[in-house]
Amino acid sequence: MRHVFMKRNIYLLCVVLLIVGCISITRVSLKVSQGAGVEDTTPVLSWELSRAMLNGSVYVYVDENKNTVISESVAPISLGVGRSSVRFGVDTSPLKWNRTYYWKVKVVEKDSLGAEIGWYESDVSSFTTPSTPVFSITLPASGDVVDDTVRLSWNVNGRFNEVAVFQVMTNDTLLATGAYSPDVDEYSVDLDLSDYHNDAVLIRLRCVEEHPHGETVTYESTPLKLLVFGDVRVESLEPSKGMIEDIAPALSWSVVNKPPSDYYIYEVVIATSCDASGDPATPVITGRVNTESMKVGEDSAPLEWGNKYYWQVRMLFYNSSGEQVGTLKSSTACFETREEPKPLIISPTSTELKPIKYTVSWAFNGTEYISGYEVLVDGTLKSTTTTATSCVIDFSGYSGSKVNVVIKAIEVYNYDSTVEKRVYESDPVTYEVE
Repeated sequence: MRHVFMKRNIYLLCVVLLIVGCISITRVSLKVSQGAGVEDTTPVLSWELSRAMLNGSVYVYVDENKNTVISESVAPISLGVGRSSVRFGVDTSPLKWNRTYYWKVKVVEKDSLGAEIGWYESDVSSFTTPSTPVFSITLPASGDVVDDTVRLSWNVNGRFNEVAVFQVMTNDTLLATGAYSPDVDEYSVDLDLSDYHNDAVLIRLRCVEEHPHGETVTYESTPLKLLVFGDVRVESLEPSKGMIEDIAPALSWSVVNKPPSDYYIYEVVIATSCDASGDPATPVITGRVNTESMKVGEDSAPLEWGNKYYWQVRMLFYNSSGEQVGTLKSSTACFETREEPKPLIISPTSTELKPIKYTVSWAFNGTEYISGYEVLVDGTLKSTTTTATSCVIDFSGYSGSKVNVVIKAIEVYNYDSTVEKRVYESDPVTYEVE
């Protein structure tokens, strides 16, 4: 009876001690809050035990699949019982960007002889890694013509891991390196490209993370094509302003620090307006030549009369494979074409004629591409000439009539296997024949 009474008292005492907290259940608490976002792919996950343990092991289960964490079917990260955190990239491989991970911690306590005393585990929690950081070259632009020394600038949107470094490469050659800092978004480095003078070079910017755990992760920006031709400039465009006399002008320009001709051709762009950047917009003529001049009407179609035109020269650069790798633009010049010319009948000066032969003469201020003239009387072709601006017309068949005389000037342009004819007609002159 006394033995039963003592056992009952011991049981009641344990219940009381448990209630007042003198005896507690061992707990594992995670310090990364549920659904939290981390800064990069090498976060620190930490936890705490409600009491200290002298012997045992800690197992950290982490996976993108919650069920594999709950069922413990993923291999855990094994640590000593004295550890209260794990660092990815140091204790284990770095994580992936833009992923949600689930995790829990399980602890086994052992006595001094290695026998298990008990197992304790946390709840399952989750966290999310940020999107993959993006970095891009801002200056110079791909295809730019640069000097032997050029400053390369780039920016970073997002956050790489702290172990990251930047590398500037061409082919397999390392040109420069730059330290990464999570607090810096804009970077630049000066490149010596003298070994690539008079050539096209492909620049690659890489971000390399070498993690203490042993993994190397490499990110690469869009490659940049540069033309190492020094301070090349297209200038002295003519005509550059004012009125010109015809629609087939000779355009010319000059090039400062001209590179070897094997690397480029000239493209001439002519338009009737400019875009927001000041370049010719919606070209009406685009011609390509190998010299510092272009004859409109021969290297391209002729223009129109009575228009204002904007034009620009572009050097199109090519690599040894024939691939276009860049463009260098001149400033934009402009000029105007005069109003469309007409043949002007000069003689006969009198509008009253006898029914005899008369010399009909005229003047025409057109272009050098005139191919001939036609003389029409009341719409009937009476004579043609090539370069002469006069001919004899017999009016004897029009006695007692009024007739209209018209001169047509014909220009012919040959370009790009195209023959284009343009006809300019005089105002009619009425003659009364006796």
